Amino acid sequence: MPEQNTHEPLGPALALVEVLIHELANPVQAARTAMNLWHTENVDRDRQDRLHGIETALDRVAAVIKTVQAVKESSCLPPTSVSSDKLRSDIASECADAKVTLHIDDWPSSQVALKMHPVVLPVLIANWASISRDRGNCLHIALRPKGDRWLLQATLRKGDRDSITKHGLASEVAGYPAAIGEFMIAAGGAAEVMEDSLGSFELDIDIAAWSREEKIENDEIYS
Repeated sequence: MPEQNTHEPLGPALALVEVLIHELANPVQAARTAMNLWHTENVDRDRQDRLHGIETALDRVAAVIKTVQAVKESSCLPPTSVSSDKLRSDIASECADAKVTLHIDDWPSSQVALKMHPVVLPVLIANWASISRDRGNCLHIALRPKGDRWLLQATLRKGDRDSITKHGLASEVAGYPAAIGEFMIAAGGAAEVMEDSLGSFELDIDIAAWSREEKIENDEIYS
């Protein structure tokens, strides 16, 4: 009896996702362009506030579309070597797009090679921070050595650790932390999420270092 291919539905599913992204992205972009034009018109304060509310909602939809696109593309590729400098730059860029204030508390002074899926992790982290209920949308990140691995901490606030409701694998919870956890597990790492009554406030992302053998096989770093 031939072995069943459990991945057969993946191709059609990804094709459908591509169609949905395309069908959503075009009208959303058109609406955002119209909103920008309307902002330049002389309208009263009440209408300006309404326009701002609609614009915020459209920005949110656009961010979701971008995230789905990044997840789709990364899910089709194996993890690769990403430099710590590239990771920091991408997180900063995505946070700027998501209107999240970024503070880098600690980072390696010399470049290190990290094993992960490029692009998608910064997108997920920035969007996780952007939907937080914390005031100010301020994200603190730090990358520190953890034995022969690396720990990326992404923190929104100190949190009330006396009322933590979840502290486990990010792949076991919902939302952006779950997606981060799945991608890190696929790259030989892991992620933990800490939550309290206000929601998740910290991600501890365990990242594998790009091994010497992998460097020999593929000496290019995604930088």
